[in-house]
Amino acid sequence: MRLIDIIREREQARVGIEMGPTRWRDVTQDDMNGFGRSTHDPDPMHVDPEWAARHSPFGGTIAFGFWTLSMITAFQHEMAGGADGGDYEGVDHVSMIGINYGCDRLRFIEPVQIGSRIRTTDIVVEIEGRDRPALSTRWLSMILVPEADVKLRGFRREGAA
Repeated sequence: MRLIDIIREREQARVGIEMGPTRWRDVTQDDMNGFGRSTHDPDPMHVDPEWAARHSPFGGTIAFGFWTLSMITAFQHEMAGGADGGDYEGVDHVSMIGINYGCDRLRFIEPVQIGSRIRTTDIVVEIEGRDRPALSTRWLSMILVPEADVKLRGFRREGAA
């Protein structure tokens, strides 16, 4: 059976089945500081606990919304049976490449305070002990199965309209 047929069969078997929940993951100040540095966004609401304690309506620092969104990748790997970092037993990253294609209807619903824990079920990122989710979205991704001598221009083959 071809790899693409194996992937299609696996994905079709998951249609209509709720995924998750994943394990809880800690939201740390170190993660926010690193995210702020890597995105060149030193917003004190996220990276300065003293400032946030004095000025924030949340009583302290909160997670960047886009950090919370970026955790969906790790959660997806976990729900699909992969290890942290996206390693799947028996699948190498040369024969199958996962691509983030975008999000539909992304909503940041509830702030995620530093020190809380988050997990996901399907398209909702939950906050432990809170009624409302941190965010909700429809995440779009695709799997590329490279063929010999095929060059891509964006997500299209070279020469494709």
